[in-house]
Amino acid sequence: MKKYTKILLILLVFILAGCEKYFFYPQKILYYMPETCKYAPENILVETDKGKMLHGWYFKTKVKNPKGTIFFLHGNSNNISTESVGMVWVLDNGYNLLTFDYRGYGISEGKPDIEGVLYDGLEYVDAIMKDNKVDKKNLILHGQSLGGAVASHIAAFSPYADRFQVLILDSTFTSWKSISKEVASKNFFTWAWQYPISWGITGKYSSLINVEKSKVKNTIIIHSKKDEIISYKNAESLYEKAHEKKVLLYDDFSPHASIIQNPRIQKEYLEHLAKFLK
Repeated sequence: MKKYTKILLILLVFILAGCEKYFFYPQKILYYMPETCKYAPENILVETDKGKMLHGWYFKTKVKNPKGTIFFLHGNSNNISTESVGMVWVLDNGYNLLTFDYRGYGISEGKPDIEGVLYDGLEYVDAIMKDNKVDKKNLILHGQSLGGAVASHIAAFSPYADRFQVLILDSTFTSWKSISKEVASKNFFTWAWQYPISWGITGKYSSLINVEKSKVKNTIIIHSKKDEIISYKNAESLYEKAHEKKVLLYDDFSPHASIIQNPRIQKEYLEHLAKFLK
């Protein structure tokens, strides 16, 4: 009996040690290159203080007198060549769009982990604040899904956080630990492991705490009530902790991280941006 208990404990240690990697599903291949894109972006390369290169794209609106620049932080899968497609509509509405790949995504160097991607967000912000190519009038910080955790971390800890006028948390979770348990509880095969899985995930870097500490004065939270991966209750909890001025936008039908494609939500998004940027 003692022998089997020891084996189970060893297996559990290995499972817990490897849990964090399941947050990240990077794709190295860029599915299109800037020169083939209708909205051809400029490459923005950043070297971190660890000597690793992070790759991003900066799309400039063709509208005269841009209204602002949206710094978009994507979710846990693919890379900027797929994830930026869902945000290019802001260009026709007078906003520039800046986005980048975390370590291990696209052609950004390194291997992703929780602490690493949060660090990448801070490093990229530091670099763009010193880059004259990026228009820094009316900066907006928009994090989608996993990117919302990166955005809230920037809003709380970047020395440049107060340069952003609006923080947007789109289809995101309250903490890394809580979402690992929530996702595991929805699957028949992982339901019994939901607590052990969450034990292997850091309790640090909670978006609930970060949104309270946020130095960004306006917050927009966007979430579908039909989100099948990250439940709507995450948005309600984040909204409760966010300081004024804040707004919660939702619909009743969009799947995970797709609510921003809802024309009504886009309209309300733009209306609230205009109000907050006055």
